[in-house]
Amino acid sequence: GFPIAIERLKIDNANAEFADLSLTPQFGTRMHSLSGVITGLSTDPATTAQVELDGSVDDYGSARVRGAIQTFRATDFTDLKLSFRNLEMNNLTPYSGKFAGRRIDSGKLSVDLEYKIKDRQLAGDNKFIVDKLRLGERVDSPDAMNLPLDLAIALLEDSNGVIDLDLPVSGSLDDPQFSYGKIVWKAIVNVLTKLVTAPFRALGKLLGVSSEKLEAVDFDPGSSTLLPPEQEKLKTIADALAKRPALTLTVEPGYDPDADRRALQERAMRGEAVAVAGIRLASGEAPGPVDVNHYKIQTWLEDRYAEVAGKEAYKALRERYRDKDAGAAARIMDNPLIERLGRQFRTRDTGPASAFHAELLERLTQQTKIEDGTLVELAQARGRAVREALSQLGLDPSRLGVAAPTQQAVKDKLVASKMSLGAAAAPEPAPEPAPAAEPAAPSP
Repeated sequence: GFPIAIERLKIDNANAEFADLSLTPQFGTRMHSLSGVITGLSTDPATTAQVELDGSVDDYGSARVRGAIQTFRATDFTDLKLSFRNLEMNNLTPYSGKFAGRRIDSGKLSVDLEYKIKDRQLAGDNKFIVDKLRLGERVDSPDAMNLPLDLAIALLEDSNGVIDLDLPVSGSLDDPQFSYGKIVWKAIVNVLTKLVTAPFRALGKLLGVSSEKLEAVDFDPGSSTLLPPEQEKLKTIADALAKRPALTLTVEPGYDPDADRRALQERAMRGEAVAVAGIRLASGEAPGPVDVNHYKIQTWLEDRYAEVAGKEAYKALRERYRDKDAGAAARIMDNPLIERLGRQFRTRDTGPASAFHAELLERLTQQTKIEDGTLVELAQARGRAVREALSQLGLDPSRLGVAAPTQQAVKDKLVASKMSLGAAAAPEPAPEPAPAAEPAAPSP
């Protein structure tokens, strides 16, 4: 080991090239006009050199290097910060093609890298600022991850088309498979995978709110009215989508065949009951529970059940509720004709709820016919309610779609209409203006 010590090394207008020959096509970039100073170059392992370099990358990019390094033992100790500004992203297509399966059509990249190497262990922090990234055609690559990259980009891009991404990486230089580009892209793919598998979590993180249950809007069975908590949920989503203009939202209105049918059956019976009782409801007023002690409703239930199930079935059911120990006077009053005559002089029974008439109501409710098409219409009404609410919150209707209704099992006594996020199609580039026509030659 011949000892070397150089106190100060000035670099003026130099060139530096970086190439990754592991890629097909191979990646390379060139720094030029590189100038600066390195101090403390030495073969002494206890000495570190200080580095300050500035240069240009390709046509309009810039590079800056600051930090410390053991020049002749860089894998033992390195602590460098590198800043790149205004890099053309289409030059990175070899990386994006290999690891992401897509070309990069356009975009600008600025990067702050901080790399520390100690005893051949790499720990790096990468901060990427990407401006107006546009992906191009697909590239066949066995190493590419099958991810919806357009959705990931739409989640990351703010309203100005800027992506701000922090990306830590680490690795061992002794790993025979070590590749700087590979570990960076692996870290990027991990981030994108988390985004596209839990997109609403990313939206919640954007606004600093819990993303719990943002994936669906819940409705009461039989209803398409938005509940207050769901209205707040839609406002949260609308606010997030306003910050991510490339995102689209699709609502998949749901219905539960059992819970919704039962709720619609009860609503139908309640509507008939208040009409029978002569009660007038205001517009939009709910009928409320059926008063099984109201005499008009009792007569209506008895007649309806005898008509639907048959007189013998009605008599058998009534007999089940007859008090066998009642006295003679009570049995006379229990006669249907006497009972109905007595109802002419009063409105309702003030005693406990009539178990017999509650049973009639339940049986008639179960037999109320609700067609499957009515359930589908209910789900469609839920989809319209979500769409109208989001439109009123300022979401462009072109960014909101409503899918076909699907069956959803009731959960926590509510029926969900699921939502999914997508990415809007990138606008077509404006056509190049036609070249101006050559002026005609003057006539002789």
